[in-house]
Amino acid sequence: HSTYHFAQGPSCSWYAFAQKIIAIANLPCELRPCKSEEYPTLAERPKHSVLLTQETENKIPLPIPSWEMALQACIQKLQTNE
Repeated sequence: HSTYHFAQGPSCSWYAFAQKIIAIANLPCELRPCKSEEYPTLAERPKHSVLLTQETENKIPLPIPSWEMALQACIQKLQTNE
């Protein structure tokens, strides 16, 4: 048995992810970007930590929707209380 790491693509920043949530959910809020080094955390974080999933995708050949499509479906379910 093996452990496989997986994330839907394409990669994006937390800022881009938040922008997409605001757009899909039509939320009236202001979003201000900040650099990782400006955001205090106890743990040290790598500057660029994109999860590479090519090996997983090669071994498990299933259709993988983009995270944008999955986020759209998730927000729609939340908005309709499904």
